[in-house]
Amino acid sequence: MKINISETAEKKYYNEFYWILLNYDELRSEPRSRVHFATTRPLVYSIISIIMIIIFGTSLAINGHLINTYPLVFFSLVLIASVSYLIYVTRIINKYHNIKGKRSLQIAKYFVEVQNESGKYRLLWRDTNYVLFNRYTICFIPKDPTKILISTRIEYKKEIKKALRAYSKRRFIIDNSDLYKREIDAKKVAKTTKIELEKGEDDKPKKTSKSAKSTKTTAVKKSTAKKTTTKTATKKSTSKKPTAKKKTSTKTNPTE
Repeated sequence: MKINISETAEKKYYNEFYWILLNYDELRSEPRSRVHFATTRPLVYSIISIIMIIIFGTSLAINGHLINTYPLVFFSLVLIASVSYLIYVTRIINKYHNIKGKRSLQIAKYFVEVQNESGKYRLLWRDTNYVLFNRYTICFIPKDPTKILISTRIEYKKEIKKALRAYSKRRFIIDNSDLYKREIDAKKVAKTTKIELEKGEDDKPKKTSKSAKSTKTTAVKKSTAKKTTTKTATKKSTSKKPTAKKKTSTKTNPTE
């Protein structure tokens, strides 16, 4: 089975893949552990260092104890190292992300092979230890750490599982999707609530317009009712005027 991979993956995939490269020995010994982003650890260290620098800096400014300078210098060095490493990792992830070109993954009876512009890389099934399904990556982990590590995106999960079952390689599958199920469900709930809120906001102006229309119609009805009443009143007044003239004529006749 051959899977053509032509589109460039998102940075989350390369971020997770680089963490796997950095923690390769740990993942080989404990394949059912969670994988993380390569930028998570230096980012956390940077945030902690900034908080501690603020705390000890304000304490030094208020109290003036020289003992606060030692942790201040220590956390400043940690901050410099963490930020430098974060920049380095981000550059590598961007470098992976900018690589373009057609790629393909072939799963056969005796091997798995990835092909790109730089060449072909093959891993035999007898040299394979696990096929790990993580959050964003699918990794073919070799038994020997000197062998090549083949990885692809989680979007091809169904196709790869189907091919592994077809070639009776189901024993290599370790699906860690349940480790990230809560986070994925929480994101789905957040998306649905956001969509519902947006729909509710879109419906509000329509309701006000309907109420405005109803008020306009009631106002028009009232105005027409007033006009009809005024018309009837004028009709009554005009009908009474001739009778008044007759009365005056009857009064004037006797005097003449």
